[in-house]
Amino acid sequence: MKSKSNISIGVLILFHLIGLTLFILDDSNSKLSWLNMLVCSTVLLINEKNLSGSILPLFVIFLGGFAIEWIGTTSGWLFGSYQYGSALGPKISGVPPIIGLNWICIILASVSVSHLLLSKSGNSLKALLAAFLAVFMDFLIEPVAMHFDMWQWENDRIPLYNYICWFGFSFLFAFIYLRTSTGINRPAQFLYLIWALFFLAIHLIL
Repeated sequence: MKSKSNISIGVLILFHLIGLTLFILDDSNSKLSWLNMLVCSTVLLINEKNLSGSILPLFVIFLGGFAIEWIGTTSGWLFGSYQYGSALGPKISGVPPIIGLNWICIILASVSVSHLLLSKSGNSLKALLAAFLAVFMDFLIEPVAMHFDMWQWENDRIPLYNYICWFGFSFLFAFIYLRTSTGINRPAQFLYLIWALFFLAIHLIL
């Protein structure tokens, strides 16, 4: 099991190094971002210790993530006024389905780090920390996403309301996931660190 975990971490590192290189070479390579999300979500899913038990909450997170993004883009009631660009692949009603996998990755990564830091705490406290970690990750992602046409905010301004909604939904999704899962996913823990370094590196390059 540990060898599978180590191989998975190696795959995540390799794909993000390739992705960082492609982003630096040509902005248009950002259109491959959907592939990175697909790889990340696949790697995390095959490393779930209780996939049969967590598959339903993960499906809820996927559908829920897509639904709130659809509500957000069509009404502006959630997150603020924004629209998805072309970098995340095909869209359904203005929302790329891959964004549901993005929610799964962020929740799994945030919960896994939370479990590492609060292994003896209850689910509510773990979900609370996971929500803070998810919001911090979104804070890192937002400027990069706008630069590479993943999504665009009205007047290029990211509203505080976006982070408030992110916190609320991240807490809800994390709590749902923790009800049926141990929250122990080693590659997911590393993915959080990899994403943090990846987006920080792009910040320095832009």
